[in-house]
Amino acid sequence: MLISVVGEPMFRRWASAVRREDLINDPRCKDDLTRADNHELITEIMNGWCAERTREQAIAALEQARVPCGPVYDSR
Repeated sequence: MLISVVGEPMFRRWASAVRREDLINDPRCKDDLTRADNHELITEIMNGWCAERTREQAIAALEQARVPCGPVYDSR
């Protein structure tokens, strides 16, 4: 899946969707630049959340939260 989270409002929606509202006030996630600097944290959280769902379930949940996402297809 490809997920795009840019800006504070979208980050808040993403954090709520993945049940990690604690990240909203985490200094490692205070803005887009610090979130990019801490991408390993975000990736680990997203991977764990996705591992508990099918791709379709994850996409549906993120779409409901108004977080842009979609499947990635292999073009080979």
